[in-house]
Amino acid sequence: MDFDEWVAARGDDLWRSAWLLTGDTRRAEDLVQTALGKCWPHWPRLSGDGGFEAYVRRTMLTTYLAWWRRRWNGEVPTSGLPVALTRLPKGQRAAVVLRYFEDLTEQQTADVLGVRVDSVKSRNARALATLRTSFDSEDSLRDALARAVPAPPASLAVARAAGARATAARLRRHKMNAIAVAASGVLAVVTLVSGR
Repeated sequence: MDFDEWVAARGDDLWRSAWLLTGDTRRAEDLVQTALGKCWPHWPRLSGDGGFEAYVRRTMLTTYLAWWRRRWNGEVPTSGLPVALTRLPKGQRAAVVLRYFEDLTEQQTADVLGVRVDSVKSRNARALATLRTSFDSEDSLRDALARAVPAPPASLAVARAAGARATAARLRRHKMNAIAVAASGVLAVVTLVSGR
């Protein structure tokens, strides 16, 4: 399976996770595109052992957390599960999304989050206690998640892989420009030092 096929197969699931993290369709699209763009250069190394998906999900989570720290969230959901999820701390929210929506095991969730299994258990227990106050006792969390998440936009499926490659190329150009600036600075210092 090549990168494009993998993105076509897993893209909608990644988008749903991103939507549960961000609560916004456009920000979810941006999060998936950015994560795929950051991960695409590592495809040859990670695709063989099945670790690529965990790598992408970890990248999505760290990117989301970086965005969350930097940006003010001007749009706030007003009812249902999105509101309940936004009330959870970011670590609990990520654990719930991975464990109950993505159906990852506790160990897999711990691997994606980069924490111990005990941390996943405690985050989920606290998050579920908070979420239970928002739902009827018959209403399961998985059912609430399934109803709350909208379908991914149809336009997203076609552009995902190409957008990931374009984002990766842009990131490489940015790194190369930074390296060129640093190299020219070193060259200038060497020239000044050797000229004396």
